[in-house]
Amino acid sequence: MRKYMQLTFVLSAFFAAVLVTRLGSGNEAPPEFADVGPLSPTPSTAAEPPSFTPIVVVTTPTPVVIPDVTAEPTAYVSKLPTAVPTIPAPTRTPFPTTTPVPNATPGPYIDGVYQSKEVDAHYGIVQIEVVIANGNIADVRFLSYPDGNPTSLGINQKAAPRLRAQVLKNQAAKVKIISGASVTCCSFLYALNGVLARAKGA
Repeated sequence: MRKYMQLTFVLSAFFAAVLVTRLGSGNEAPPEFADVGPLSPTPSTAAEPPSFTPIVVVTTPTPVVIPDVTAEPTAYVSKLPTAVPTIPAPTRTPFPTTTPVPNATPGPYIDGVYQSKEVDAHYGIVQIEVVIANGNIADVRFLSYPDGNPTSLGINQKAAPRLRAQVLKNQAAKVKIISGASVTCCSFLYALNGVLARAKGA
């Protein structure tokens, strides 16, 4: 028994000395904290992506044709008209020739042929001539009226004889305004009043 206790004491002292020696040196870490070196990643077991070969498409550019701007456009020259069409001028119908018929009853005017002044009718000039016979208005003639375009010509060719007929009937500067020819009618009345004033000796 005594020997057993001595052996136990010796073993305890031995292990204590070893432990003190290891702890006192400070050069080694406890086994659980020992440096095991850098960790290496666990190799991946995933499959490698399949390899592929890129497809290269080679296209040939279409050449751009730039026209020669200095060349004469012969393809279009032949299509141009050889002559510029001309617009015919409106044809004016000449005034009818009338023979003044004097009234049997003498009138208030002095016999003679009187021309009016030119009156601006916006679209042209109105000028008339009045024939006085036996003191009465024997005839009224238009020397000019607006006829610079087909519309004015057509309107005034119809208005002129109607104005003349009204004056011969009324024997005075009394006429009804014709629709569509109001400017010509007003200019006609202005010219007629001037002529009749002179024919009265005013």
